[in-house]
Amino acid sequence: MISVDLALFLLASAALYFVIGAIWYSPIGLGKPWMKAVGLTKEMMDPNHNMIKAMIVSYLVCLVQVFVITMVISHLKVQLVIYSAVIGALMALAFGFLSALRSDTYIKRNMPQMAIDHGYDIVGSAVTAGLATWWLAL
Repeated sequence: MISVDLALFLLASAALYFVIGAIWYSPIGLGKPWMKAVGLTKEMMDPNHNMIKAMIVSYLVCLVQVFVITMVISHLKVQLVIYSAVIGALMALAFGFLSALRSDTYIKRNMPQMAIDHGYDIVGSAVTAGLATWWLAL
């Protein structure tokens, strides 16, 4: 059973992870280099794309990621925020980026796109893990 405090922490942390992604892929972040790496232009963007559905799915993915990271950090009883951040980044690197690298080389996905996409998860996971240590210490 998840406590109310834990549920609120997970919901808020997932929202922060989501916001990091919004900034990451925005024009002030890495949105322009990502579009170039993917081969998209503003004119090519589909105006009928269901952004609400994409955002809901993205938030739910963030929520699951935050839950798993928090459970790992809690189980390890990590007490240093920076150490937790490193663990979070390494989890994203090992289970996200390296898994994608293995499969994406078969489909010839370009490295800048992969670096931008998975860089977001590495940063988001590091922030989330650090926050989990801070929250668990309260």
